[in-house]
Amino acid sequence: MDQLLLTIPQCCRLAAVGRTKFYELIASGEIPIRKIGKKSLVAAADLKRWADRLPAIAAKPKPADRADVQASRRGAPPRHA
Repeated sequence: MDQLLLTIPQCCRLAAVGRTKFYELIASGEIPIRKIGKKSLVAAADLKRWADRLPAIAAKPKPADRADVQASRRGAPPRHA
């Protein structure tokens, strides 16, 4: 069975964010926590839901070769390697 509850350090490692940022996400209500005594835990499902809500960013196209840019300014077709 997968682990149901995660500690804050485990969440930081899994989410690749720092401790301060993670506590900011908790304070803003983006990630809910559970308390067992003084220990703060995060449900693995809540961490996954938060990660799934993050926006996906499309990769930027590769910059053109400098010679291709200069050629296109002169009206010539781009070279292909």
